[in-house]
Amino acid sequence: FATLAPWWPPGGEDLHWHLLPDPAQLAAELTGPGRDLSHQPGLAPVDPRWCHITIQDIAPAEAITQAELDALITRVRETCRAVAPAELTIGPPEVSGQGIVCPVIPPARVRPLWELTVAASQQVTRCRFPIRPAEYRPHLSLAYGTAQTGDQLLRAWLATHPARTMTFTATHLALVAQSHDGARAITWRPITTVALASDG
Repeated sequence: FATLAPWWPPGGEDLHWHLLPDPAQLAAELTGPGRDLSHQPGLAPVDPRWCHITIQDIAPAEAITQAELDALITRVRETCRAVAPAELTIGPPEVSGQGIVCPVIPPARVRPLWELTVAASQQVTRCRFPIRPAEYRPHLSLAYGTAQTGDQLLRAWLATHPARTMTFTATHLALVAQSHDGARAITWRPITTVALASDG
Protein backbone atom coordinates (compact mmCIF):
# COMPACT_ATOMS: atom_id res chain seq x y z
CA PHE A 1 0.00 0.00 0.00
CA ALA A 2 2.93 2.34 0.60
CA THR A 3 3.82 2.09 -3.10
CA LEU A 4 0.33 3.36 -4.02
CA ALA A 5 0.30 6.43 -1.77
CA PRO A 6 2.40 8.80 -3.93
CA TRP A 7 -0.14 8.71 -6.76
CA TRP A 8 -3.22 7.23 -5.06
CA PRO A 9 -3.53 8.42 -1.45
CA PRO A 10 -5.54 6.49 1.16
CA GLY A 11 -9.22 7.37 0.95
CA GLY A 12 -8.90 8.86 -2.52
CA GLU A 13 -11.13 7.43 -5.22
CA ASP A 14 -9.67 6.24 -8.51
CA LEU A 15 -11.82 5.10 -11.41
CA HIS A 16 -11.15 1.47 -12.34
CA TRP A 17 -12.47 -1.00 -14.87
CA HIS A 18 -12.72 -4.48 -13.37
CA LEU A 19 -13.89 -7.99 -14.04
CA LEU A 20 -15.74 -9.16 -10.93
CA PRO A 21 -16.12 -12.92 -10.43
CA ASP A 22 -18.98 -14.12 -8.24
CA PRO A 23 -18.00 -13.72 -4.55
CA ALA A 24 -19.85 -16.89 -3.51
CA GLN A 25 -17.97 -18.96 -6.09
CA LEU A 26 -14.68 -17.38 -5.01
CA ALA A 27 -15.37 -18.21 -1.37
CA ALA A 28 -16.19 -21.82 -2.20
CA GLU A 29 -13.40 -22.50 -4.67
CA LEU A 30 -10.47 -20.16 -3.90
CA THR A 31 -10.52 -17.91 -0.85
CA GLY A 32 -12.04 -20.51 1.48
CA PRO A 33 -9.71 -23.39 0.58
CA GLY A 34 -6.75 -20.99 0.63
CA ARG A 35 -7.55 -19.49 4.01
CA ASP A 36 -4.58 -21.09 5.81
CA LEU A 37 -2.28 -19.48 3.25
CA SER A 38 -3.85 -16.03 2.94
CA HIS A 39 -4.25 -15.52 6.71
CA GLN A 40 -0.57 -15.87 7.58
CA PRO A 41 1.41 -13.01 9.23
CA GLY A 42 2.41 -10.24 6.86
CA LEU A 43 -0.62 -10.77 4.62
CA ALA A 44 -3.96 -8.99 4.43
CA PRO A 45 -6.52 -11.47 3.04
CA VAL A 46 -8.98 -10.08 0.49
CA ASP A 47 -12.65 -10.60 1.30
CA PRO A 48 -14.41 -12.31 -1.64
CA ARG A 49 -16.67 -9.25 -1.97
CA TRP A 50 -13.63 -7.17 -2.94
CA CYS A 51 -11.74 -9.70 -5.06
CA HIS A 52 -11.30 -8.32 -8.56
CA ILE A 53 -9.38 -8.53 -11.80
CA THR A 54 -8.18 -5.04 -12.66
CA ILE A 55 -8.50 -4.12 -16.31
CA GLN A 56 -7.47 -0.46 -16.05
CA ASP A 57 -6.88 2.24 -13.45
CA ILE A 58 -8.12 5.31 -15.31
CA ALA A 59 -7.50 8.35 -13.10
CA PRO A 60 -8.58 10.02 -9.87
CA ALA A 61 -12.36 10.26 -9.90
CA GLU A 62 -12.28 13.96 -9.06
CA ALA A 63 -10.09 14.66 -12.10
CA ILE A 64 -12.67 13.32 -14.58
CA THR A 65 -15.60 15.55 -15.52
CA GLN A 66 -19.11 14.14 -15.82
CA ALA A 67 -19.02 14.78 -19.56
CA GLU A 68 -15.79 12.81 -19.84
CA LEU A 69 -17.19 9.99 -17.73
CA ASP A 70 -20.31 9.79 -19.89
CA ALA A 71 -18.21 9.78 -23.07
CA LEU A 72 -15.88 7.15 -21.66
CA ILE A 73 -18.73 4.80 -20.77
CA THR A 74 -20.29 5.29 -24.19
CA ARG A 75 -17.04 4.48 -26.01
CA VAL A 76 -16.37 1.38 -23.93
CA ARG A 77 -19.95 0.20 -24.34
CA GLU A 78 -19.71 0.56 -28.12
CA THR A 79 -16.40 -1.29 -28.43
CA CYS A 80 -17.45 -4.06 -26.03
CA ARG A 81 -20.22 -5.03 -28.44
CA ALA A 82 -17.54 -6.68 -30.57
CA VAL A 83 -15.92 -8.59 -27.65
CA ALA A 84 -17.40 -11.97 -26.81
CA PRO A 85 -17.74 -13.23 -23.24
CA ALA A 86 -14.64 -15.17 -22.21
CA GLU A 87 -14.22 -18.31 -20.14
CA LEU A 88 -11.31 -17.64 -17.81
CA THR A 89 -9.41 -19.62 -15.20
CA ILE A 90 -8.16 -17.93 -12.03
CA GLY A 91 -5.17 -19.58 -10.40
CA PRO A 92 -3.41 -21.49 -9.13
CA PRO A 93 -2.16 -19.11 -6.41
CA GLU A 94 1.41 -17.84 -6.52
CA VAL A 95 3.66 -15.87 -4.19
CA SER A 96 4.59 -12.46 -5.60
CA GLY A 97 5.91 -9.13 -4.44
CA GLN A 98 2.29 -8.03 -4.08
CA GLY A 99 1.23 -10.91 -1.85
CA ILE A 100 -0.67 -14.01 -2.97
CA VAL A 101 -1.94 -13.65 -6.53
CA CYS A 102 -3.72 -15.87 -9.01
CA PRO A 103 -2.89 -15.43 -12.71
CA VAL A 104 -5.82 -15.18 -15.10
CA ILE A 105 -5.59 -17.73 -17.91
CA PRO A 106 -5.52 -17.30 -20.84
CA PRO A 107 -4.33 -13.68 -20.60
CA ALA A 108 -4.91 -13.22 -24.33
CA ARG A 109 -8.68 -13.38 -23.70
CA VAL A 110 -8.45 -10.45 -21.27
CA ARG A 111 -5.92 -8.25 -23.04
CA PRO A 112 -8.46 -6.87 -25.61
CA LEU A 113 -10.44 -5.41 -22.69
CA TRP A 114 -7.33 -3.63 -21.42
CA GLU A 115 -6.58 -2.35 -24.92
CA LEU A 116 -10.08 -0.99 -25.54
CA THR A 117 -10.45 0.66 -22.12
CA VAL A 118 -7.01 2.26 -22.40
CA ALA A 119 -7.82 3.53 -25.91
CA ALA A 120 -11.13 4.98 -24.74
CA SER A 121 -9.59 6.67 -21.70
CA GLN A 122 -6.71 8.15 -23.65
CA GLN A 123 -9.07 9.49 -26.30
CA VAL A 124 -11.58 10.99 -23.88
CA THR A 125 -9.01 12.52 -21.51
CA ARG A 126 -6.60 13.52 -24.29
CA CYS A 127 -3.81 11.48 -22.66
CA ARG A 128 -3.82 13.52 -19.44
CA PHE A 129 -3.10 10.47 -17.29
CA PRO A 130 -0.50 7.69 -17.41
CA ILE A 131 -1.58 4.24 -18.54
CA ARG A 132 -1.96 1.98 -15.50
CA PRO A 133 -0.99 -0.78 -15.66
CA ALA A 134 1.48 0.04 -18.43
CA GLU A 135 2.14 -3.66 -19.02
CA TYR A 136 -0.88 -5.86 -18.61
CA ARG A 137 -0.66 -9.12 -16.65
CA PRO A 138 -4.18 -10.02 -15.49
CA HIS A 139 -4.43 -11.46 -12.00
CA LEU A 140 -6.63 -11.65 -8.92
CA SER A 141 -5.16 -11.05 -5.46
CA LEU A 142 -6.08 -13.38 -2.60
CA ALA A 143 -3.96 -11.47 -0.07
CA TYR A 144 -1.95 -8.26 -0.10
CA GLY A 145 1.56 -8.21 1.33
CA THR A 146 1.73 -5.82 4.29
CA ALA A 147 5.09 -6.89 5.78
CA GLN A 148 7.89 -9.39 5.27
CA THR A 149 6.19 -12.76 5.05
CA GLY A 150 8.96 -15.30 4.55
CA ASP A 151 8.34 -16.25 0.94
CA GLN A 152 9.92 -19.69 1.35
CA LEU A 153 7.33 -20.63 3.96
CA LEU A 154 4.51 -19.53 1.68
CA ARG A 155 5.95 -21.41 -1.28
CA ALA A 156 6.37 -24.49 0.90
CA TRP A 157 2.69 -24.28 1.83
CA LEU A 158 1.72 -24.09 -1.83
CA ALA A 159 3.96 -27.04 -2.70
CA THR A 160 2.29 -29.29 -0.12
CA HIS A 161 -1.35 -28.38 -0.80
CA PRO A 162 -3.52 -29.11 -3.85
CA ALA A 163 -3.34 -26.42 -6.53
CA ARG A 164 -6.66 -24.57 -6.60
CA THR A 165 -8.21 -22.90 -9.64
CA MET A 166 -11.60 -21.45 -10.50
CA THR A 167 -13.22 -21.10 -13.91
CA PHE A 168 -15.83 -18.45 -14.68
CA THR A 169 -17.27 -16.68 -17.69
CA ALA A 170 -16.57 -12.96 -17.93
CA THR A 171 -19.70 -11.31 -19.32
CA HIS A 172 -19.43 -7.72 -18.06
CA LEU A 173 -16.96 -4.98 -17.30
CA ALA A 174 -17.57 -3.09 -14.07
CA LEU A 175 -16.67 0.58 -13.66
CA VAL A 176 -16.02 1.45 -10.02
CA ALA A 177 -14.70 4.31 -7.90
CA GLN A 178 -12.07 2.48 -5.88
CA SER A 179 -10.24 3.43 -2.70
CA HIS A 180 -7.88 1.86 -0.18
CA ASP A 181 -7.25 2.40 3.51
CA GLY A 182 -3.48 2.56 3.22
CA ALA A 183 -3.02 -0.58 5.30
CA ARG A 184 -5.08 -3.68 4.50
CA ALA A 185 -8.10 -3.24 2.26
CA ILE A 186 -9.26 -2.07 -1.16
CA THR A 187 -12.97 -1.32 -1.60
CA TRP A 188 -15.13 0.54 -4.10
CA ARG A 189 -18.51 1.96 -4.98
CA PRO A 190 -20.06 0.74 -8.24
CA ILE A 191 -20.72 3.20 -11.06
CA THR A 192 -21.95 1.07 -13.98
CA THR A 193 -21.51 -2.21 -15.80
CA VAL A 194 -20.95 -2.78 -19.52
CA ALA A 195 -21.99 -6.06 -21.16
CA LEU A 196 -19.71 -7.87 -23.56
CA ALA A 197 -21.09 -8.67 -27.02
CA SER A 198 -24.32 -6.84 -26.26
CA ASP A 199 -26.20 -3.70 -27.26
CA GLY A 200 -27.38 -3.37 -23.64
